[in-house]
Amino acid sequence: MPENVAVVEGNVALMTVETGTSSYVSWLEYVTKSAGNNIYRNGDYVYQGDQERGNRYHLEVENSGSSVFHRFSISNVELSDGGKYGAKNPYDKNGYAQLIVLKDHIQCSISPNPVEADSVVTIDCTINYQGKWAPVMTCSSTELTASSTKDLTTSGNAAISFSGTTPSGQSDVKVSCETHFENPASAAEVGQDEAVNIPSYTSTWTGSVNVLFPATTITITPVQSVFDVNDVLTCRATGGNPEPSYEWIDLDTTSLLSRTAELLVSKIMAGKVIYVRCTATTNINGVDHELKIEKSFSVKEQGVQTTTVIIITVPTIMVTFTKHQTDRQTDRQTDRQTDRQTDRQTYIIDVIGACDMVDD
Repeated sequence: MPENVAVVEGNVALMTVETGTSSYVSWLEYVTKSAGNNIYRNGDYVYQGDQERGNRYHLEVENSGSSVFHRFSISNVELSDGGKYGAKNPYDKNGYAQLIVLKDHIQCSISPNPVEADSVVTIDCTINYQGKWAPVMTCSSTELTASSTKDLTTSGNAAISFSGTTPSGQSDVKVSCETHFENPASAAEVGQDEAVNIPSYTSTWTGSVNVLFPATTITITPVQSVFDVNDVLTCRATGGNPEPSYEWIDLDTTSLLSRTAELLVSKIMAGKVIYVRCTATTNINGVDHELKIEKSFSVKEQGVQTTTVIIITVPTIMVTFTKHQTDRQTDRQTDRQTDRQTDRQTYIIDVIGACDMVDD
């Protein structure tokens, strides 16, 4: 006996029957003809219906030695293929199975989204299908409170509506929805010789609810009261969603200093005491929610650059010669002159002597 099958449109639906080695199977569809329309008779293709549909029917027979497996498949399944199919075997009882075709996997929408905290949000899910049984849908969220579910399923359309209240202080709330098949509500829904198995199919959708709420805390850092030029002060508002916009105002002049979370200490602030206010604004659905904080601080005077000149004094060395030193110097000079004269005289004598020796 073939088994019940559930597939998404565009995929392949497969039904299998196992018989003895000498058996053969005829396959029929009851979708376009309630009395049955033969597709394969004793293994031969005999379909007389719409040929576009018939071109997507296939049969594969595998003989394993002890059994024969008859695999009937429908390629590129369409929504209109959903319905009852039968396998007839002259040596065994006939078997029937349901093909349930889903238009797509589960699809859901969240409304409104984004949404303010402590508001009701609704998740609607739907799937178009064709077949005897509708898929079952469930939704859940551990973060939404006071939730409720409505089953809106009609023939050919499985639908659910899930509602809950959004929390405060949590910006990203998760929701999960699933579709699957369950047992028929009663045995009367299963015909004679029909398969009773639950189609093996599940599909899950997950989504996030963007919850909006204003910031609750605002600070200015650093906390010091004295700053240098080019220092930066940062204003930050926390505890809200979305991120707020910022504005710095000089309270003395009411002039705008910055439209960002940061304030740069400028040169014109040097030597002054500055009074400022930071405003953080969270806009939620067209309504502004403001947080304000004020701070006074002084800015140091900028230092004057100077050049240091280092003067090095070199002392004058005075040398004084005494008379004794002068006399010794004079004696040394006289001795050197006498030595030079003596040397010249000796040289003259030596030359004269040499000449006499030549004359001889």
